[in-house]
Amino acid sequence: MSLTPPRKRTRSCSDAATDGERPEGSSDSAGGQLVQLARDEEFWYEDGTIDLVAGNVVFRVYKGVLAEHSAVFKDMFSLPQPPSESASPECPVVYLSDSPEDLRHVLRMLMPRNDVSPFNGQHPSFNTISATIRLGNKYEMLKLAEHSISYLKKWFPSDLSTWMDNENPLPPGFHELDAIGVINLARFIGEKSILPSAFLACCVSKSDILRGFEREDGTLEQLTVDDVGICLGTRRLLVQEFFRFVLEVFEGPPAIACSSPAICRDRLNNAIQVLGKYLAEVAPWQTNPFNDAASLIEEDNLVGLCNQCRAMVEARELDKLRSLRARVPALMGLAEPATTAESGSNDQVQP
Repeated sequence: MSLTPPRKRTRSCSDAATDGERPEGSSDSAGGQLVQLARDEEFWYEDGTIDLVAGNVVFRVYKGVLAEHSAVFKDMFSLPQPPSESASPECPVVYLSDSPEDLRHVLRMLMPRNDVSPFNGQHPSFNTISATIRLGNKYEMLKLAEHSISYLKKWFPSDLSTWMDNENPLPPGFHELDAIGVINLARFIGEKSILPSAFLACCVSKSDILRGFEREDGTLEQLTVDDVGICLGTRRLLVQEFFRFVLEVFEGPPAIACSSPAICRDRLNNAIQVLGKYLAEVAPWQTNPFNDAASLIEEDNLVGLCNQCRAMVEARELDKLRSLRARVPALMGLAEPATTAESGSNDQVQP
């Protein structure tokens, strides 16, 4: 970020670009070549006091608003600027290395437009959350970044049971592959509490997590090689653990208070046979490891169970599923050492 482009003069407000113009002295950040600068259609205030250039887009906004929210901009604006023939003290130009899409998301938070109601409960998109966290940290817009981090922590809690009990595992407006970006954001800010549920969202995703997704600015959002390893390894371990506990749910004798032991024993054994055949045929990566155990059994196989045996199966399922959920961070290699030791298993993903 700088007040002047490399090897070029500072432009004044009167020099700022209009659509389709090639203003004198405009340049890109790489080779100093002339580029066309366009006014941003959303953030261009005629009485603005600062021009922000991101990519090939110029945003004319207010220094005071930026300085109020950003310690970096506040310090920058407090420094005396070198004189220039065309420089206007009321409206200097700041060249940023950020994408115009990210900057636009941040400005929407700082300067909401009059057509947006503060009472309609709109949920931010992943792009908004990503931009406000990354640029919020970069320019020390601490409150803005904190609000976005709190939003992620609400939807990706450290308590996996809370996350799994949500009807929608992702925030409204998020897409399935946005979980990749959430993992990257958690790594970026060092917020480990978000990681287990974000990784789990990737583990149960039917989309191609290896390819990632294209961001608004055309760049790719992808997992690191290590995090891809955690994702795929965790999925394999989860499926193994899930299959194990599903079989255990139906193993053993009928309930103590069973009203028809012979029939229920036959039904439970039949369910295990069906499950065994199913598990042998289905590849781990095609299975959501957190499907209900009973959903893997045709209802006809359970019709003959008495009420007591049905209740026993349901109680076993809940108990074993709760235990598996608690062990997920350890399986991922993300749990604290004490938690891993308490889990009683040495299985974990090695990144």
